[in-house]
Amino acid sequence: MKRIRRLVHGSGDVSRVRDDSSQARDGPANCPVGHPVGHPVGHSVVKKPIASSASLASSRLANSEAEPRNRCPDFQDVRDVPFVSTVLGKGVLAFPSEAALAAFRQNKRRLDAVDDAGALGFPFLHATTPSVFKSIVSRSSPIMTIHRYAAVDVGSDMAQHYREDDRCVQVAACGDLRVFRLDFCEVFQHIDTGSGHVLYRFVFRIDNRVDNNCFTLRLASHVHRRDCDTSIGGLNLRWHGTSGLSSVFGTGEFSLRVLDDNMPSFVDFASDNEYSIACQKATSLRPVSQLPTWGTYSDKRGSILPKNRITRHANFQVKELVPCGEGLRDIPWDTLVLTSMCLVLHGVECSKDKGYSYQLGGQGLAMVI
Repeated sequence: MKRIRRLVHGSGDVSRVRDDSSQARDGPANCPVGHPVGHPVGHSVVKKPIASSASLASSRLANSEAEPRNRCPDFQDVRDVPFVSTVLGKGVLAFPSEAALAAFRQNKRRLDAVDDAGALGFPFLHATTPSVFKSIVSRSSPIMTIHRYAAVDVGSDMAQHYREDDRCVQVAACGDLRVFRLDFCEVFQHIDTGSGHVLYRFVFRIDNRVDNNCFTLRLASHVHRRDCDTSIGGLNLRWHGTSGLSSVFGTGEFSLRVLDDNMPSFVDFASDNEYSIACQKATSLRPVSQLPTWGTYSDKRGSILPKNRITRHANFQVKELVPCGEGLRDIPWDTLVLTSMCLVLHGVECSKDKGYSYQLGGQGLAMVI
């Protein structure tokens, strides 16, 4: 448990959501941001907690005599996450495995019944975007809202954190197993027109507890540059290959790379000029394409026409420290966070491919593009 707490506390991005003029980029002012316990969200159904990849990498570094140049974790498995949508449905569904998607098809796209202990046939994330009208009239509204499906055993230690209310709804049950759909993440965007710095703030909710339930992570980039950076558990990561906001053409492939310790990150600099100076001062910088890969996104397996009223958009392959499960159980916290970021980037790239301005950004991005 102590290892997993480092993922949230070690990231340096846990901060209170301020009730000031920056509410639009920081999230709702009434969100009780404090010091959440950073265990995997499915801890109540996991017999042995899954440690965070980033936290284990940090502890491995602390125990070594010589600091490695790159602290990429030692992964054991790759989770293949399909991004799909349904006909007349809203948003994008992210499934924990191909088997889960196949079960979803077999169940006639129903999300109100569960008949196995692994809760197969459910997406673990569901991303939706506000209407164009709402994004125009309200700058403080999120550009994306992400819900999570979680499997919880009745009588487990964490069952008390999944009580039904307006943020948490039970959608299916089977014996002692309950499947909940709860508010998981709101994504806010801010573009500094002076410096060109672009900041996405991800306001996450661990579960449905009353106190110390929210924390934030940042995803940063610059308007005139490709790629965007984040930091998790002290590890600087770069989404390499994204098209950037200044391009009207989207891309169908990008990857998540673990930066070397001496490499500058967009997260640490407020302007493109400051970042460029830091890159000039840094020595022995490797090309980003040579850095270790944590995950890859590709739309090569995407479909144009729906099959069984389901359209596949892309797949996100993310590495994990332990063998991956097929259902809602045993999904590491790293995978939940990184998949949320990938869903935002997926929305950016897909909107460009379709030939219209980036709807998720409301007023700001329409001017940029």
